[in-house]
Amino acid sequence: MAGLTTSQLMHRLTEALAITSAKVRLLWLLAFILVISAISIPSRVTLHLPASLDICHTTTSSALTPAEARGASYECEGHPASYTDRWVWLRHQLTPEQQAWPDWSISIRSTRFETLRVNFHFEDGSVESHQVRKGDYGSYWRPNGHIAFNTSRHTAPLEAVTIGLDRLAAYKVLRMQLSTISQMGLTVSLTALLVGATLSLIAASFVYNMLLAAVSGYKAVYWHAAWLASMFVWGLVWTQLMLLFAPGLAGEATVRLIALLATLAIILASQYMLAALEDWVLPRWFTALFHCATALGLALAVLWAFAPPGTATLIASLYSLTTIVLMCLVVVALIIGVVKNSEAAKDFALAWILPVLAVASSFQNTFGLSSDVLSDQLLVMIAGAMQTLWLSYVATRSFANLRAERDQARARQSELMVLAETDPLTKLYNRRGLTERFRKELGSLQTSGGCVGLMLIDIDHFKSINDTFGHDVGDHALQRIADLLTSLRQEGGIIARLGGEEFCAIIPGKSGEELHALAERTRRHLAGANMSMIFGTAERRITASIGVVDTRQFPEADTQVLIRLADQALYQAKSEGRNRVVVAPSVPSESPRIRRKEEQAAQEA
Repeated sequence: MAGLTTSQLMHRLTEALAITSAKVRLLWLLAFILVISAISIPSRVTLHLPASLDICHTTTSSALTPAEARGASYECEGHPASYTDRWVWLRHQLTPEQQAWPDWSISIRSTRFETLRVNFHFEDGSVESHQVRKGDYGSYWRPNGHIAFNTSRHTAPLEAVTIGLDRLAAYKVLRMQLSTISQMGLTVSLTALLVGATLSLIAASFVYNMLLAAVSGYKAVYWHAAWLASMFVWGLVWTQLMLLFAPGLAGEATVRLIALLATLAIILASQYMLAALEDWVLPRWFTALFHCATALGLALAVLWAFAPPGTATLIASLYSLTTIVLMCLVVVALIIGVVKNSEAAKDFALAWILPVLAVASSFQNTFGLSSDVLSDQLLVMIAGAMQTLWLSYVATRSFANLRAERDQARARQSELMVLAETDPLTKLYNRRGLTERFRKELGSLQTSGGCVGLMLIDIDHFKSINDTFGHDVGDHALQRIADLLTSLRQEGGIIARLGGEEFCAIIPGKSGEELHALAERTRRHLAGANMSMIFGTAERRITASIGVVDTRQFPEADTQVLIRLADQALYQAKSEGRNRVVVAPSVPSESPRIRRKEEQAAQEA
């Protein structure tokens, strides 16, 4: 897996998601049925409300040992202050009733902190300590967004609990509860799992869809995000969690909000369906009828919520009838889409038919007093949460395909760029690749004040190799020479083949005698190379002439000028008998060979 490219990984992900749509939809439907069946067992919860916790507080600059935490001086009035960069310590002294419990569980609302320590202090002086850190709650995590710490009676009853939080973000949002282990497990397993997790999933899905809408700009995704927002707010109102923030909404205001938000959720769900279906699926008259039913349903919902005495029953009946008509239109639209083989309709049918039916069923017991664990309203929330999983799969499948296609396009573009800068025979940089990197090296010199050396290497009498042994052997010889020159990479060198038997090396950080010595070692390395495997004889050797430029001697020169200077030094090396190194003089002279090469390069361009 470590050797796979991003494109290959996305391709494998696409293949993994490429299960036939029919099978995936069947699996999702079975999963939904299993989840609903598992939590539909009739059960009632008798909530036990323990006495309020009497919390005292103090702050310290560092962590306290359990003994220090127990004996610290606590303030029992008001709230702690200046604790965001310190440790805040909380203590609860158990009442006689709480001490009589057989075991204890303290649950703390998961909030922002660095380290959390819980100490259980028993009457006999023994202490049981627990600790978690941000991002690592281990087995203490509970699916209702709390962190629970359990302890049983040792040799003595529990006397007090001290809690330390390092760099707590906000004390006012901290929630704690002390109860028995069995009671805590019951409430966590049933209420928190079904309500808290569902609302959390809906909220996370809303954020995801808003980001998706911002990136893609698809109209349908905005409708989906709006539906999730209405469902989330409806869940807060129905569960009365909003009373923690707005206690004035309790009672009649809550009933009105439930009616309005439930209707809004149905309307947004239907609008999302219309936006998700292809334009050719539904006739225009059917879409117009759909919009009329939607507007009528919203108007009746407002009248129902604010109906004057004596008219509420009639308006409620009309509202229920309009809702049923709207739900029937949704089902008909989906059937039309499935018959016309619309993939969007097939995905939407599974994603929305069950949640929409659950919303419709919730109206019959909107004002019921049932304390069943799975009420109709909670079924709506669960169905909504389940559909987000399916839509997440659909989005992942679509974006995996798009990502794979994009990565493949980028890979092809990258390959073309590599090919454009690489010599196909030796796999070294070509003139274009070398020029680009040489320009970057020179640019870095302006800020770092360093140096860079340039070596132009030409194989002596290479034409005779082609004439004597053939061009195939000449190509193998060039590949062997390229391998020999890669030793310069140990010095940080950048190697390129400029064409024919001419090579070039950029050596960052080398200048003066050090650069000249490296060029001499390179010349001897080439001259001493064993080429018998290439030529079939041990007598044939290769030599090279090397022109060297110390860029510090030419601070105002650009890449073209420096390469021209190196070529001039190389021409001098060949003129003096080859197989030697010549350093470009600080005052260069023009070379007819250089002029010919420049004219030839201009013609080729």
